[in-house]
Amino acid sequence: MTDKPKDAGPSANARRLFVFSLSMILPGPTRRLLKSLGWSLGIGMPTKDGHVGVWGRKPTARRGLWAAKKRGASVVTFEDAMLRSLLTGRQGATSHGVIVDEQGIYFEADTPNDLRDLILAADGLDVLAQQRSEAIIAEIRRCRLSKYNDHDPDLSDLPERFVLVVDQTLNDASITCGGANADSFATMLKTAKADHPDKIILIKTHPETTAGKRVGHFDDAHAGKNTILWTRPSNPWDLFDRADAVYTVTSQMGFEAIMAGHRPVVFGRPFYAGFGLSDDKQVSPNLPNREAWQIAYALYVQYSAWVSPYLNQRCSVETTIQNLDAQKRLYGLTRKGVVGVHM
Repeated sequence: MTDKPKDAGPSANARRLFVFSLSMILPGPTRRLLKSLGWSLGIGMPTKDGHVGVWGRKPTARRGLWAAKKRGASVVTFEDAMLRSLLTGRQGATSHGVIVDEQGIYFEADTPNDLRDLILAADGLDVLAQQRSEAIIAEIRRCRLSKYNDHDPDLSDLPERFVLVVDQTLNDASITCGGANADSFATMLKTAKADHPDKIILIKTHPETTAGKRVGHFDDAHAGKNTILWTRPSNPWDLFDRADAVYTVTSQMGFEAIMAGHRPVVFGRPFYAGFGLSDDKQVSPNLPNREAWQIAYALYVQYSAWVSPYLNQRCSVETTIQNLDAQKRLYGLTRKGVVGVHM
């Protein structure tokens, strides 16, 4: 099965994209990223049977969705890839990749999207795809990469064993579109405590919460006896190493936990739920069982388009892993400052 082409948009003769978001219109990293994928960006109402580009399901996307519906144009949804960058976008980091979905977006549980179709078709993947996907998982694990990669290696205060509860940012679209809400997080914490009454519960804050950019669902009021609010920017893979169990709502960390060998308890309906790899508290009907490598291949190889921020051109996920690993290692050496003597 061949990789899903991402560099030319929906078709080679329909490269013009009408956008309604300033971050996509004005010169900057987002515009450069989309242009490197072969899109010609324009403003104004789309032509009939044209294409409207929106970013995720942010409030700014509503204008594009309205314009597309009014003119009968198709919608192409863009979103950050799941190996995004060193720092967060709100900290100014350029993305290493982008998701391009011509039906919907991966975190919408009740509407069609390209990623779900790719996962459903994954039984057609051959042994070469399996070998490549397993190698990609192995490299992500070896390099200990996540969506954001500004990680503090100091684990001196981290308990040796605990139950990991993953927080997310308040009002994030992936939560509501994934069949969950703020109550889901309260239920998740309560369930984790009930399931493991004698163990330490460690609540991992979202990287953008840790960076002071967005608010999460948990704060210091939720910490107490046997419950720790972990606000340090620790590497998720370091947490997986010490976790006896992982609880999440719709976080990407749930799939990373699967790649780390866990079977996460899931309270929403994220893209990886319902395929037999997680303990799902919501029912995802009529989904076949899949292996981790099949979902990883659909996600990292077929669904995502990777771009080198150094060359501003397409690259493979393997190259992206190498680039992010090099960035992370260099940042680890310089994050606390470097003093040059007798230079």
